[in-house]
Order: sequence, then structure tokens, then C-alpha cells
Amino acid sequence: MSLSDFVTYGAAVREFRYHRLRPVFATNAIKLHRSSTKGRGAPYIWIDAPWRLYRRDTFIIASASYPDIHQPGHRGRERAWLKTASGAFPGGYFLSLRLMHCRRFAVFAFSDGWRIQTPADACVADESSWYDDWYARGYSDSRS
Repeated sequence: MSLSDFVTYGAAVREFRYHRLRPVFATNAIKLHRSSTKGRGAPYIWIDAPWRLYRRDTFIIASASYPDIHQPGHRGRERAWLKTASGAFPGGYFLSLRLMHCRRFAVFAFSDGWRIQTPADACVADESSWYDDWYARGYSDSRS
């Protein structure tokens, strides 16, 4: 799905190259922002599920492991999941965004071997949404 996102937001993502990005996990989504820029209107990259996190080709965690919100005790499992996800990925210097494996995946690469992989299949987009799986609000983006 994020092939469209790659075309639409790829230039904004490139503005983050060589900057240290810090992840904030919000349910099963990831918000990546520069440690030095916070607050309303600050640039960021938002990645919705589905995503998978790897370090040096070792699988770490995926959005699919987020607890089912319809099960009893969800809040406690959610807190534990968020703590695990936050502890698993400290962030790092953003290096690149690439399409991989015959354009099946968009890969966000970071220093120290970290990478976030999202699907990039050319599926039919959801017409009610202005992005598919991820987007970036860059430094030159006027939206806030």
C-alpha cells in the first residue's frame, strides 16, 4: 500500500537523512521525530501498522503483536507492549528510505543496523484517506 506514500512523501522523508530520530509509540503506530524538535508543527514521520522492526537482519517486534483491544485486560497488556516496543528501539540516525524486494516493501534504514519495514504493494488505495501506511511532515511542508 505505501508505494503511493513513497511517491507522495519520499521527498519529505529525505529531509530527515542524517538526523537522529527518536521513536514514540502510539498504540501500534510509530512517530519518529528529531530529538531536538518537539511540539506542534515540528517535522516527523508517522508509520501506521503494519510494520516490522529489525536490527541487523534479526526480527525484533512488529505492530501485529500489539494486544487485541477487544480482550479483557487490554490496558495492562498495552502498557507492557508499549514499554517493550519503546525499550526495543532507541531510534538512531536516519539513513535512507528504499523500496526493496521488487517494490514489495518500503524500508526505513537507521544507524546501528536498525530498519523498519512496511508493505509497499501496489494495492488499491483507500479513497477516504490521504495516506496509506505512512507519511512525513517535513521541514518544507507547510501543513501543521
